[in-house]
Amino acid sequence: GGPDTHIARPFFVKNLEKNVKMMTDTANDLSANLLDVFGSTKTREQIVPIMDAISFNNAGHFQVNVPNQGGKLKGIPENVVVEVPAMIDQNGVHIKEVTPLPTKIMLNHVYPEWLEMERDLYGFLSGDKTMLLWQLLSEHSTKNYDLAVTLLDELLSHADVRAVEENEKFKPEEYISNYFKYQKPMVR
Repeated sequence: GGPDTHIARPFFVKNLEKNVKMMTDTANDLSANLLDVFGSTKTREQIVPIMDAISFNNAGHFQVNVPNQGGKLKGIPENVVVEVPAMIDQNGVHIKEVTPLPTKIMLNHVYPEWLEMERDLYGFLSGDKTMLLWQLLSEHSTKNYDLAVTLLDELLSHADVRAVEENEKFKPEEYISNYFKYQKPMVR
C-alpha cells in the first residue's frame, strides 16, 4: 500500500486535483469565508507553522530536510539532503545536534539508499541508460531483463514526458528518449 503504488496513485492525484481546484476557486472568490471553506482546526502539515516561525518569529521545533552542510549527520556527504530536527525562527533554520546513527543502520539502510540516489543522479547526468535500467532491475519491478528494457523505453517516451518536452519547447535532438543511450560495448 501507500500513495505511491500503482493502485493508490490515481486516487491520490484525483484528490490532489480536487483540493487544488477548491483552493484556486476559493482564492479567486473575494466573498469566500476561509474559515467556512478550510475550518479552524490547525493543520498537521508542518509548512504553515514553519512559515509562521520565519515570518512572525513564532519559533518552533520541526523535522526538516536540509543539505548536510557542516556534516551535521556524520558519515553523510555535505551535498546530500538529510532529515534532521531543527529549531526555526525569523533568523532561519537552526539544526540541532544529532547523535550519530549506529554503524549497523548506516551500513544496512543509509549507505544503500545514498548509493541508489548517487546511481540515479549519475544516470540522469551522464545519460547512461544502463544506470536507469540497473535501477529498474534492482527494484524487482519487472519479471525479467527484456521487460525492464521495454518498460524503460516506454517510460522515457511516455506521453507525459512528451508533454513536458513540448511545453519546454525541446528540439527533437533534446528529447529525453534521445538523451539516454546504452553505452557502447567495450572492445579489446
